[in-house]
Amino acid sequence: MTLPEEMFNSIRNARMFMLALLDPTMTPKVPKEIRQRASDRLRHFPSEFEINNLQEMFNNSHKDKGIIIGETNKQLN
Repeated sequence: MTLPEEMFNSIRNARMFMLALLDPTMTPKVPKEIRQRASDRLRHFPSEFEINNLQEMFNNSHKDKGIIIGETNKQLN
């Protein structure tokens, strides 16, 4: 079972991966077509700001259940 924190981290990691694909210094020898596909996907991918907002909305909607994501004192009931 994937925990909510793992889900948000996965979204962040996917975004960082696609950004790395766009940078030839970070990912040399990646074909132009792959870089273009990463760029196309990032166009509609949530930004770090939007991911944080989604995470906060999730946390606020689950406070009564004791689920807190991305904070030091996490609780799962």
